[in-house]
Amino acid sequence: MDRNAVSLHRGCVIMSLLRRGLVGLLLGWMLPAVAWGNPVNAEKLLNDPQNGGFGGSFRTDFAASSGNVQRLSVGASGGLQYWTMYPEGSGYRGRPAPEGAPRFFKNRWVLLANAAFVRFRLAEVVSNGFTHMRYTRMWIPRLGSEVFTQAQYNEFTHLNLRLVAGTGLRVDPIRKRRVQVWAGTGYMVEYERNRVAAADPHPAELVNHRWTSYGVLQLMLHDSAIVARATTYAQPLLTDFSDIRVLESIQLEARALPVVSLGIELDAQYDSRPPLVSGVLPLDLMVTSYVRVGAPASP
Repeated sequence: MDRNAVSLHRGCVIMSLLRRGLVGLLLGWMLPAVAWGNPVNAEKLLNDPQNGGFGGSFRTDFAASSGNVQRLSVGASGGLQYWTMYPEGSGYRGRPAPEGAPRFFKNRWVLLANAAFVRFRLAEVVSNGFTHMRYTRMWIPRLGSEVFTQAQYNEFTHLNLRLVAGTGLRVDPIRKRRVQVWAGTGYMVEYERNRVAAADPHPAELVNHRWTSYGVLQLMLHDSAIVARATTYAQPLLTDFSDIRVLESIQLEARALPVVSLGIELDAQYDSRPPLVSGVLPLDLMVTSYVRVGAPASP
């Protein structure tokens, strides 16, 4: 076989592998949606563009085990965003902005999605997922409002469907080169359908009105090559604060290439009123490692 034929054969093999990889990613993306039945941490899927415009990210994780525990887990998530920004130096009341501090955004449109499945003993397949849309308008650099809607389900917790819509305020009190803090609070309404046992007092179908709040602390280290982020969500029922859902998420992410990052995160999710008789526990803990590809925003 001459060199041209060998090169052609290698090229065909490489293209075949690329096609298979792309098909695999697309299948993973289209799988019936990792999300839990509690608050969804949309903040961890967002980029922070410096110049506004379009931006996006994609992250994936994979795990497999055999022997005593036979399990295959595949997950993918991603987001698309569009930002407009305030002028350089805005938001500091006439004082110069801290050196290297990211600019404040003015408008932000966000579409996020997550899809995952877990297969046990090559037979039982359990899946979960969500789609989240949000618009944020910062009326002044540090204060604004947002509206959001979300759809999710989770076979792990017997949640067939949850539809959420809400609105609230957002504040950005600290925005420096290495430290950023932002938070939000507002109202949300949710509609749920649950798969519950006949003797379970938890309603199979319900509508709730909740107070939703979140806070984020973010540290940018080594010229933003390493990002540490802690996010807390709390969603008590407006008529009964003992009925509450809480999410605590801690992330550590390191940039390996300009648009590729490696990360690890710990999520703790608590629901004070799960369908206990149906076997759903109130607390979930999850540790995940991931690869994220984030397209930089255009100027």
